[in-house]
Amino acid sequence: NPAKFVARLQAYNASDNPILFGISFEDGHGGMNNSKLERYGKYADVFTFALWQTGHPEYQLKE
Repeated sequence: NPAKFVARLQAYNASDNPILFGISFEDGHGGMNNSKLERYGKYADVFTFALWQTGHPEYQLKE
């Protein structure tokens, strides 16, 4: 159950840093039903999150 897993992640997170967690119910076990484009999209999400968290200037919130 993804909701229970996310609740545990939030409870055990000792820092104020966010956690990236994505769910796709269509993927099946291990993402075997993904197309290449969907996999590349997931990689892009991970890299964007990492660049935001490490302070890259082009990936920070603009005010």
